[in-house]
Amino acid sequence: MRTFLFVLYLINCCCAKSTTVGRLADIGQFINPAMAFGLTVIKEDEEGAFQCLYSVLLNMTLTAGIKHGVNKIHKGDEPMNRRPNGRPYNFPSGHTSSASVGANFILFRYGIEYAALPYIMTAITAAGRVQNRRHTGAGVISGFLVGFLSAFIFTKKFQEKNKSLSIASITSKEFNGLKIVYRF
Repeated sequence: MRTFLFVLYLINCCCAKSTTVGRLADIGQFINPAMAFGLTVIKEDEEGAFQCLYSVLLNMTLTAGIKHGVNKIHKGDEPMNRRPNGRPYNFPSGHTSSASVGANFILFRYGIEYAALPYIMTAITAAGRVQNRRHTGAGVISGFLVGFLSAFIFTKKFQEKNKSLSIASITSKEFNGLKIVYRF
């Protein structure tokens, strides 16, 4: 029942925004980390799964800590902490940092060929937050940097396992056959 209610909550959050870019921004904060973790499962990369988890957890901690720290220092009425819609907690953007940590994990772990689409989604997420007046440009840039740093700290380049299959025929006066070698 909790899972069902949580899914309904996410659907409500994603569909309540007025623009398509706003909806994509809400989706982007979840889809990039999900894609990052999904790649670790597809590639059977257990070490990468833990690196992804650590990166996401660090990102959440840093984002919340900075957001609340800046709010305490620069009260909600000061320009640095005020969102364009007038609310506090502008700095950094949590949506953008979440999208960024997923995209940067994929970049650092698997390379640019896998990270192109997540980077586009991160840009859409950042643009949507600014367009819907949820954050300033500084808020989304700082969110991107928090996500970048979180992924950078824990992520190491993925080393493909040297899997190979070779088949060779063997012939001699006494024996004819095949030699099959599979490296894993």
